[in-house]
Amino acid sequence: MSNPAIFPRLFDIVGAAAYLSIGKATVRDYLAEGILKTVALPGSRLRKPGGAVTSFSKDHELRKVLIDRADLDQLIDEARANQAARRGAA
Repeated sequence: MSNPAIFPRLFDIVGAAAYLSIGKATVRDYLAEGILKTVALPGSRLRKPGGAVTSFSKDHELRKVLIDRADLDQLIDEARANQAARRGAA
């Protein structure tokens, strides 16, 4: 029995760029301009100086930039709708 393919829900900047077939810099621009939003997941366990692990904190966010595939799909759908509207207006 084979394992089903896993399709990620969240992408890093490189993955989002590949998904959209654009450059990483363009994804960063979209994030900076608010065109795309990041997903803030809780971070890892907090560490004290010296490396001792304290407790898990929901207030501490993961540092990695993650982007939801649904937001990428919405961006594509909106771009397609805008393109169709421009064609209809011409």
